[in-house]
Amino acid sequence: RPAHHETDIYMEEPLVEAAPGYWESIRLLVTDPSGISFTVAYGMSVGCYYSIPPFFSQLLSKAFSQDDVGFLGILYILGAVLGGFVAGFALDKANFTARKIVSFLLLGSTFFVFCLLCLSSSTTYMAATIANTSLFVTASIIISMTGFFLGSLITAGFEFGTAISYPADEAAAAGVLECSAELVGFIQVSIGGFF
Repeated sequence: RPAHHETDIYMEEPLVEAAPGYWESIRLLVTDPSGISFTVAYGMSVGCYYSIPPFFSQLLSKAFSQDDVGFLGILYILGAVLGGFVAGFALDKANFTARKIVSFLLLGSTFFVFCLLCLSSSTTYMAATIANTSLFVTASIIISMTGFFLGSLITAGFEFGTAISYPADEAAAAGVLECSAELVGFIQVSIGGFF
């Protein structure tokens, strides 16, 4: 049995900075200017992701049957699930940088605007005619790609939000981001319900 040296017992442990508690983390997040601006931006973009499906039947009812609208909703969700996995994999393998996160955010936002433009009946008919494909195939591609990029935005946004909020608790950062997205989605659906 090896003999222990007396100094081994009293070795100094490295100083570890104590992480703030949950409520202190939330206070840090809502008082930091970069945290506030990102929370608002994240809430607006992911809130749009949450508010699209309730309006599918209103947006697409003139061109598609209710069964087709339901299938397009499934494609939207499946695209989002795939987008979340791809974004998580890409961020894990590609050395996390703010530039890559912002590229996910920009792609998601751009494709969302493209989706809104293409889902109006006249524009969708024009896109289907130009692409020489059926209207349903065109709408399927547009809606699933919108789900893909907005779903990746959720994953990338959580990663970016927890990175810029250091040393705040990751659970607190994720909770604040999710609350902002849910609130904006609720407001958008409430306003959209009046029209």
